[in-house]
Amino acid sequence: MRSRAARGPIGAGAALSGWRRLGRAARAAAAGAAGVAVTRRGEWIISRGLPRGHPEVNQSVVGVGVLVIGLTGGIASGKSTVAAMFRELGAPIVDADELAREVVEPGMPALAEIAERFGEDMLDADGRLDRKRMGQRVFSDASARAALNAITHPRIAEASRARLGELRAAGQKVALYEAALLVENQIHRGLDGTIVVAAPEEVQIDRVCRRDQIDPEAARARLSAQLPLAAKIAAADWVVDNGGSVEETREQVERVWREVLARAASAPGGEAT
Repeated sequence: MRSRAARGPIGAGAALSGWRRLGRAARAAAAGAAGVAVTRRGEWIISRGLPRGHPEVNQSVVGVGVLVIGLTGGIASGKSTVAAMFRELGAPIVDADELAREVVEPGMPALAEIAERFGEDMLDADGRLDRKRMGQRVFSDASARAALNAITHPRIAEASRARLGELRAAGQKVALYEAALLVENQIHRGLDGTIVVAAPEEVQIDRVCRRDQIDPEAARARLSAQLPLAAKIAAADWVVDNGGSVEETREQVERVWREVLARAASAPGGEAT
């Protein structure tokens, strides 16, 4: 069983450093307050996510001969910046959010199903998915959101496996699987490890305010609507603290990538490329 320790170095943010100092029982208690449960085997389950045994949980992207490490983070934590750093180090990355856009392109079966299920008004004048309108439709309607996920998630998983298969054919032994909702949808449970990009809340709020031109109150509302950072850290094998300088973040990314390559090299199948 993989380690559940969040092994990122202590950096900005008492919440991150404090979490790393907690023992297993204390982590379980803290994560429980964040909407997480822990089994006797040490498996973390997001209680507000999908239930155990749900078909989407079983749509694993592994099993393709490549060590797959998940990469995720909180809102405005800097996941994309960290992903770019991993790419600079030579890490192959399968971007689930990019695939989610591709599977609903015009002419794709998923888009036709969405139009049939939700109506043609979910398409814009060019016949593409109107993401803003679709988002408004499913934001507060759990059944509509489940229907949309049932259409898109299997296709995203299929596309992910295809991309990973291509990497295996090219001789790659390890890949990062980047997804914003990796932990929320419990996809991390089917992967070989998880990297969480984190930042202190005040940093997140400042970034959201500057990025989206909103006030701090609105930024806090957006953060409160997300899965708590503690829940994501609970599922992490590595934490990249992106609350400090670019140089500090890069040092962590380099260390994590070395450890990922070492894990891939020790796995059945041999050396990582």
